[in-house]
Amino acid sequence: MSTTVKEITPTTSKFKRRKWLIISLGLVAIFGLLFVLWFLVVAYSYCKPRHNLAQAVDLKKLDASAPWVPLTEIPEYYVNALIAVEDPRFFSHDGVELNEIMKVVWLNYRAKEAQNGADTLTRQLVRKVFRDELRQTLVLEFFLACRIEREFGKKKILELHIHHTDFGHDYHGIAAAAHGYFGKNPESLSLIEAATLAGLIRNPHYGSPRLYPASAKKARDHVLTVMKEYGYIDFETMARAQQAPVKVK
Repeated sequence: MSTTVKEITPTTSKFKRRKWLIISLGLVAIFGLLFVLWFLVVAYSYCKPRHNLAQAVDLKKLDASAPWVPLTEIPEYYVNALIAVEDPRFFSHDGVELNEIMKVVWLNYRAKEAQNGADTLTRQLVRKVFRDELRQTLVLEFFLACRIEREFGKKKILELHIHHTDFGHDYHGIAAAAHGYFGKNPESLSLIEAATLAGLIRNPHYGSPRLYPASAKKARDHVLTVMKEYGYIDFETMARAQQAPVKVK
């Protein structure tokens, strides 16, 4: 009895490989879709209660007892320094960098603790005023920042941020800082003085020009460098200002 051997042609082998490739790609697509759906459910269940809480926060806490200085009386030097060093995209975002929201949701879900994201002036304002409400929850911070952006707008947020900034030595707000450090009204601040105050935002104690003048000068010079990088001042102005010593009253 003779045995019949079925010949496998190159065309048949190629067809089988293509078939398995299509099946594999289909399975990957299905599992990918299931993962996306699962992630959306997790994100919604995590974000929804925090969104509701952000809408319930009383924004009257933004009103404070420190002397209020309207934006028209705040020197342009300080506003430019603040934006350059803390939030260069201030006028183009909605309070948060949107691509950070899903990233932070995922990191918080996995780590069960707060994870860092891109900072903005609006988020800084939220942390200054609503520390108790946040309870180290960045997603709530995001939603509250977006709400403040919708209800107040950019110019008001700048005023509020400057109003609530701690400049050290119990100087809260730019009016107290201008009088306390330099003995003048805010609108009279020079470029050097405005940059010095902007350098205090991250570390008002160890950046104090009164207690740590070397650290204050380093922070001030960094602010001036960033202002030059973003086109607020030219190189000559930056270099001249950086040569000046730190002076307070």
